[in-house]
Amino acid sequence: MLPAKYVDQHEPFVPLLCEGMPDSMSDGVDPNRVLHKTCWQKEKEDCMQREITDARSFWSALSLRATSVAIVTAAGESGPSGFLALSAAHFTPSPPTMTVSVSLTTSAYVDIVESQHFAINYLSKDAVDVYQRFSARDAPKGTERFSSLAYKSGKSGAPIFSAITGALECKVEEIIKRHGTALVIGTIILAHDNEAKLPMVHYRGAIIE
Repeated sequence: MLPAKYVDQHEPFVPLLCEGMPDSMSDGVDPNRVLHKTCWQKEKEDCMQREITDARSFWSALSLRATSVAIVTAAGESGPSGFLALSAAHFTPSPPTMTVSVSLTTSAYVDIVESQHFAINYLSKDAVDVYQRFSARDAPKGTERFSSLAYKSGKSGAPIFSAITGALECKVEEIIKRHGTALVIGTIILAHDNEAKLPMVHYRGAIIE
């Protein structure tokens, strides 16, 4: 069905799909059917296309999706750890399973492996301090990232932030390593729901106000 604004138009409209986008299981990208620019376009309009040749163009392509901002956290022997999760996604509903991608050189990876648990925190709009702490290049590293931030330990021991729309605590089921990155598959053991909060949304390299 056509969007409402195109109803009763005489010109033919078709969904505009682009090829050549990267395939990433953890990000849910289908390389054969990726919406680009807008869901519906005039039939004669051209879709901007570009080659995906390196990390920069890869992340630029992924910025075309609007997504919630998530922080993956874990409990380590020396304290909490975490990272900005650009690839947290659902895997299967039965059993309820999530996936996250993490660099093998990230300190949180060791904590996830050793504790066999992690939590996916979906930030709310008022979590600007948390987002800046985990996204800024000059931000503190390791456990210092959590300094002065409001959080508590979940059932798994992983940190659960206060400024979230919700969080999913997971138990590690399997880890697959490729290209210096680990795809961590985890079964959900507990969900935190904060329905009073509105989500923080990231699009084209910026937070949508």
